[in-house]
Amino acid sequence: MADESKRPNEVILNGVWYPLVGQLSRVLTSVWPEKTVIGDYTKASDPYVESWSIADQRGGVLIEEMDEQKHANRCYWSTCNLGFKGHIILPPLATSVTIADTTGGASASLSCTNSGFETDTTGWEQVGTVTLTRDTVNKHSGSASLALTNMGAGEGVKYAVTWNSSFQGKSVTASMWHRGGTSSEDMHLAIYDGVDTTNGTAVSGDTTFQLMTVTRTLSSSASELSIRAMWDSGAGDHNIDDLMLSGLPVNGDVVKWITFNSKWYMAKGSWLMKLDADGDEFTAVKSDLGAAITDLIATSDYLYIYCGDTAPYWYMNTSETFVQSPGYNNTYGIYWDDKLFKTDSEGQLAYYTTPAS
Repeated sequence: MADESKRPNEVILNGVWYPLVGQLSRVLTSVWPEKTVIGDYTKASDPYVESWSIADQRGGVLIEEMDEQKHANRCYWSTCNLGFKGHIILPPLATSVTIADTTGGASASLSCTNSGFETDTTGWEQVGTVTLTRDTVNKHSGSASLALTNMGAGEGVKYAVTWNSSFQGKSVTASMWHRGGTSSEDMHLAIYDGVDTTNGTAVSGDTTFQLMTVTRTLSSSASELSIRAMWDSGAGDHNIDDLMLSGLPVNGDVVKWITFNSKWYMAKGSWLMKLDADGDEFTAVKSDLGAAITDLIATSDYLYIYCGDTAPYWYMNTSETFVQSPGYNNTYGIYWDDKLFKTDSEGQLAYYTTPAS
C-alpha cells in the first residue's frame, strides 16, 4: 500500500522509496474496488463521474437545503420543464398575446349586502302595508328567509342596490327564490331604474321554493337600481330568499390564471377568458357575471368563480356551461378534502360540501 510522499519525485510503497519520472500529482481515488461492468458503459460505470449525476428533477423546486436521501430529484428553483426523467426541457418561448376588448364595462360591481337574511332584514323595505319577518323555518338556503305577511295586491318588498352611474344603459338580471303557502300564491320580480319598470313573469308559490327572474336594460338616464318582489294574486303570505344579481360586465384588472380541463383561463374584471388554440389571444368565455372576479378554483369537473363578499359565486363545467349559486362571502378559496373552502375579505373561513348544487 502506498504511503503519503512529501517529495515531488518519489513515492513510498511498503516502506520503500521509489523514484518517479515526472511530477507527483494527487488524485482522489475511491476506497471501494473498481466496478465490474457488464454491457455498455454509462456515467455510473465511472466512480469519479458518478459521484453526483443529476438525471431526474421531477420532484420539483423549493428545496434550499438538500437531504440527499430525500431530495435527490428536487432543486431550489428552475424555469425549465422538470417533468421528464433524463431530460430537462427548456421553458416555453415567451410570446406576446392579445386579450378580448373589455372596454365599456361598468366601473363597479352589482352588490347585495343582505341577499339571504342570515342575521337580519337590513336593506329591505316594505312596499305597502306588508309585514316583514325573518323566518328560520322556511328557507331556501342558509339559516333564514324573509317572510312577507298581511300583504295586499300590488304590495311587496324592495332592495336598493348601491348605485353607480356606469350602470346606465347596461343589462341587469335579478333572480330570487319564492315560496308561497299554496300553489295559488303568485309573485314576480321587477327592476326599477328611476325611469321605468320591467316586470318578470309571475311564478306560482307552491309550498316549495321556485325561482323568479327578471332582466332589464337600464335607461341611459337611470338614477337608481331597485329590485322588487311583488305580490300578484292568491293569499298574501310568502317567503323570499337568496337574491342573485348578474348581467352587466365589470371592468377590472387581471387577478388570476388557472388551468382547467387542459385549457388556460384568465380572470380580468368580470371577464373569464381562455387562451385560444393558436396560443396568441385570450378570448372571452363569459363577461356578464355582474361583479369582478376575485378568485378561480379548479377541480377535475368544475371551475369555481368567486366574485367577492357581496356577490354570488358561479361554477362552470367542462362544457363551459355556467350556473350561479346563492352563496356569498366568497373572496378567496381552495378545494381540499372534497370541500370547497372560502374566505371573505376579512379572512373568515367556511366551506361548501356540495358546491356544484
